Amino acid sequence: STGKGSFVIMEYLNLAGRSDDVALGKAVASMHLAPATEEAGNPTKAFGFAVDNTIGATPQPNPWTKPNSGTQEWVEFFRDHRIGHQLDLAGDPYCSKLWDKDIAPRLHLLFEDLKGEKEIKPSLLHGDLWSGNIGSADGKPSIYDPAVYWGHHEAEWGMAWCAGFG
Repeated sequence: STGKGSFVIMEYLNLAGRSDDVALGKAVASMHLAPATEEAGNPTKAFGFAVDNTIGATPQPNPWTKPNSGTQEWVEFFRDHRIGHQLDLAGDPYCSKLWDKDIAPRLHLLFEDLKGEKEIKPSLLHGDLWSGNIGSADGKPSIYDPAVYWGHHEAEWGMAWCAGFG
């Protein structure tokens, strides 16, 4: 043996099917409302994460945005490291051209009303929340197999819509 390698050590959970969806919703909301702090791994209140990860087998880049990020930085992160990245991986020149020419330059328009008190702030996201990553452990809601990052809390529900939540 070379002594090189990696280990994953996880708590054993006695997993079962879904339990209380109201409790699940409250727990996810609590996670999303947790402040970005040094203790939470986000001392600069930025979007992104300390390491890149994967969503399924797909690489997911998570570079940090500038400190005290808001709506503008979220739009840039989402544009470049979520949608733009996925389109690059897909390698479809038609979709990439449509994105680059017509959609990405206008993406900020979807967020124009989110300023001042409505400014988007980083929320801790599971990042791959769908029915296949939800269960219960000892009768309490449990989520697992995350693709964690700090993002817009509403981004959490995109995968649920895409891959199924029910």
